[in-house]
Amino acid sequence: MAYFKKRLVIQNPEDQHLGNEDDRFCTFLTTQMVDQQTSIVRICCAMNFNPQPTVEDVRRRQDIVYAQDAGIVDTQRPERIPVDLRLELHHRSDLLGQKYRKWIQTMGITYGVF
Repeated sequence: MAYFKKRLVIQNPEDQHLGNEDDRFCTFLTTQMVDQQTSIVRICCAMNFNPQPTVEDVRRRQDIVYAQDAGIVDTQRPERIPVDLRLELHHRSDLLGQKYRKWIQTMGITYGVF
């Protein structure tokens, strides 16, 4: 599970009156493991500003963002995520990845990982 939020800032001085400091675009992701090699990812987006982008605009933006990571994820080696981070020291890892490993280890999950 991951939650991301982005503060929106209108750069064009003529349009700055259309937004405020509290404008946010948030993305919530959950992953459901189906079996050792298959997961379902669900994405929920929320925003608190007007005018809101259309559903098509949001989907197009999300597709661009996730397509940037697809090549990395699709070629990840090893394919299964090692719970012990020392087994993956040759890969750069972020804080979210470290916390995910710790979380699945505390739940005793053994499939999809080694």
